[in-house]
Amino acid sequence: MGATVQLDAWAQEALRLLPSYHRAATDLLPDEVPDDAREEMARAAIEADLANISRPVTVATTLTLRDADTGESSTVAGPVLTIAAAETTASEDFSEIGFTGGEGRASLEIDLPADRGFLIDAVSIEPMRPLALGFSVVTPTVAVTLAVSADTEPLLGSATADWGADTALAHGAAEPYRAAEASVTPTVELVDAPVETGSGEIMGKQFSSNRPVPPISTVDTTASPWQLTFADAADPLVVGPRVELDPAYDPLGVAPPRTPPPPAPVPVAITPALSEATTLDTGDTFELTLFGRGVPAEVAAITGSVPGLTTPLGLLLDSGAWASMRATSLDRLVAPTELWAKLDGDPALASSAAGALPWVATVALTDGGSDRAAPATQSFWVAAASALILAVTGLAAATATQVAHRRPEVAVLRAIGMPPVAQGRSRAWEVGGILLLATLAGVGSGWAVAWLTVDPVTRSASAEPVAFATRLTLDAAGWLVLLAVGAAAVAAILWLLSAAVRRQALDSEYREEVR
Repeated sequence: MGATVQLDAWAQEALRLLPSYHRAATDLLPDEVPDDAREEMARAAIEADLANISRPVTVATTLTLRDADTGESSTVAGPVLTIAAAETTASEDFSEIGFTGGEGRASLEIDLPADRGFLIDAVSIEPMRPLALGFSVVTPTVAVTLAVSADTEPLLGSATADWGADTALAHGAAEPYRAAEASVTPTVELVDAPVETGSGEIMGKQFSSNRPVPPISTVDTTASPWQLTFADAADPLVVGPRVELDPAYDPLGVAPPRTPPPPAPVPVAITPALSEATTLDTGDTFELTLFGRGVPAEVAAITGSVPGLTTPLGLLLDSGAWASMRATSLDRLVAPTELWAKLDGDPALASSAAGALPWVATVALTDGGSDRAAPATQSFWVAAASALILAVTGLAAATATQVAHRRPEVAVLRAIGMPPVAQGRSRAWEVGGILLLATLAGVGSGWAVAWLTVDPVTRSASAEPVAFATRLTLDAAGWLVLLAVGAAAVAAILWLLSAAVRRQALDSEYREEVR
């Protein structure tokens, strides 16, 4: 960044008349004031004015940066440039006064995380003069050049060509002001004017110029570095993609109305209940009111739940897109006050590490919230284990009864030539096949009943409306244990059944008629 302090043509003319102006002011003093006292007072006023004109100027810059991933915005102090004091020279009687403007340069390297992307949302430039007694009738012009680069790659220029400022005209829009000033020869003179005093109004002197338009500040953001001219070193400047010009800084009203590109709709995700209540579906656009501002939004997805909400109506907003719409230094997305994170490692270690961060106030661990289905789940596991015990007991009893009841069948099959091993295997396959079909039918009907009843039952346990339905999931470990135990018990029963049938087939003394 570089800057200079200069006097324009009208300021130079006013500087030439400065001694006459202050000496004329002493004519307003009472007649009894001696001439040498009047001259001393005039000299003191001239010297004070020259000191004011030559004061150093400090130019401070601030960048508003937005995290491209999170949308969080923050202000970063840029370089602060101090322009060396201008030099004024004067002859003994102030008949000749010279002015040599000051200049200065400054730069600052800002370290940002290399693994994250950042966007510049706004740039603030504020030239400041130190306070001084009195005021100066000669106002210097401050010219500033500003460049921003990342790894030597310029960031300003074509990418900022459509940016605007709040207190300065765009360089192209200020052409009528430059044309008007070029149409005249700069002239400043002292004219009689009424001056208010404690005893009434008297005639004094004041500056009168032929300047056709008042001085204005301008900014050129179409190239790198930016070119900025401050007509008044006390006026700060904010430049950004959606910054509007204050009409007070365009006296002629020649600046064309800026029409910033309409912001892209902010992607949001809504809950099914909100979708049903508003008839919004994926791809629909609507206007969302946030912090008193209307924001165009588009439904990007319909999600079953929103983190942190248990109510049916919920909306999830993309913070990065929202922050891009608040891209000014005074209207930005601040750092969040609460962050949610899913942990893959040891929760205690993660909590300790997070608590050690200087910007973290409190850390809370959660198991994902209270499980509203836990009581029903435990009851179903008890029921499943009990059902397995009853099923195995019933199967054993039914198999024992079947072995005795179907004893004559074994003799008949033996008589027609069916081997004992084949009879045992056939009976085991018969019972096992029926049991397999029954198991599949039971699991299917049980899943259907759970799908119909679990969610209403678990919802009834909550006094508040619940935003999302209870999700049915398969606890693979528990089911594998039950299936393994059940399969082992069934296999043992079928083996005993096969062995019993085989023994019956080997008994050659059994006869149906002597049973």
